[in-house]
Amino acid sequence: MLLVLTLLTAAALGCSLGAPQTRTVQPTVIPALGGGDGDIATTTLQPTPTQLGGCTPRTDWPTITVLPGDSLFGIAQATGATLDDLVTANCLANADMITAGQTLYVPNAPTSYSGAGSSGQSGGSVYAPPASGGSASCGQGYNWFFSFRANFSEPSCPGPLTTTSAVGQNFQGGRVYRYAPSAGDAQATIYVIFNDGTWTTFPDTWDQGQPNDDPNIVPPAGWYKPYGAIGKLWREQPGMRDKLGWAYQPESSFTGRIQAPVNDSGYYYVAHGLRNLALRLYTSSNRWEVVGTYP
Repeated sequence: MLLVLTLLTAAALGCSLGAPQTRTVQPTVIPALGGGDGDIATTTLQPTPTQLGGCTPRTDWPTITVLPGDSLFGIAQATGATLDDLVTANCLANADMITAGQTLYVPNAPTSYSGAGSSGQSGGSVYAPPASGGSASCGQGYNWFFSFRANFSEPSCPGPLTTTSAVGQNFQGGRVYRYAPSAGDAQATIYVIFNDGTWTTFPDTWDQGQPNDDPNIVPPAGWYKPYGAIGKLWREQPGMRDKLGWAYQPESSFTGRIQAPVNDSGYYYVAHGLRNLALRLYTSSNRWEVVGTYP
């Protein structure tokens, strides 16, 4: 009898050791930016910068200070880095978690944000030949309103520069600016530059006779909501409020600049109004990239 019990116990133990163990993993629920009731969730409004344990930051690189409205994607574009470069160099646990006032190591010196224009028309660089060494005859007398970064060039000659008054506002999910009507334009244009590298435009349909605000929308402490033209787009355009989130600061004015190559290249350049960055906006893919700076 004792022998039988011993054999049975050994068999049960063998089955237990040989069977794979199962583990129940509870999914992590990340709250969406926009709630089902139309209110923007506030649980993710104050991200805390976190760093990976055991990682060594690239202290041999220069630093920049994150401004309200900056995204790691935009900083990577402006400093000639990739997202992975910046995540690794700064030991970031999450590429989406950077905050205003935070110091980041970047591969290029901060002067990449404050380039000076070359000789010629005030505030712009001359024609930049392509990297292949080709050239073009630019006899129109126009200069680019910005200076190209070292790793960018423009194979076509600059066209005329359009300037207009503009206001911009930085949001959690991107930056929005309104360019006032210029010569030949009947309507102002609102540009939405998302942090994910995409952009879009809308005609400004707000006028002084329409509400400037919705008093029922109250931002959390330390955050802002947009007013006027930007506010109307933020409130009424489907999905816009959820994707942009709250604003970091009230809108501020800057000089809007638009310039395109003389040849139809499928893109044009605009002044971003933040860090004096010049953006190339691709019209077919609706992608954007930082290509230079202006004074």
